[in-house]
Amino acid sequence: MADGTGNVVQVARYRLAPDNRPPWCEAVGIGVFRIRAGAVFDPHFHDFPEYWLIYEGKATVGVGDETHYVQSGDVVCTPAGAVHDIVEIYEELEAFYLEEPLPPGGQIGHQHRDERDAAGHEIPLVALPPDFPSTSRDGVFDSGIETEVPPA
Repeated sequence: MADGTGNVVQVARYRLAPDNRPPWCEAVGIGVFRIRAGAVFDPHFHDFPEYWLIYEGKATVGVGDETHYVQSGDVVCTPAGAVHDIVEIYEELEAFYLEEPLPPGGQIGHQHRDERDAAGHEIPLVALPPDFPSTSRDGVFDSGIETEVPPA
């Protein structure tokens, strides 16, 4: 069944990176990650935008100067140069990530503002806050049925 072109990368087994991506692919990285209670995460930034599609769990994440509740179905969109972090989790978190192409002169990998960020911090598992939003599937569409796009 495989066509030998590398068009399917089993990111649950290994991340897609410049050394194993299809020749036409410009993404810096694609993969999955899991955050459990007590895991260490390093607040960091990249020279390219990065996206996390949360597919399991609930957490608070930081992007730049803002924090956001996230849960299954949310996409965290981080612009190039913005520090992003996982502040706390309410359930074990799993996400798919996609890193956009590297700009000229850019650097691959995590970059840090200081040594404290580079060392990372332990992520606590805490009780779900009472103001955490309920899960909604209102934006899910069935084949052939489009959903309304919210105004900008």
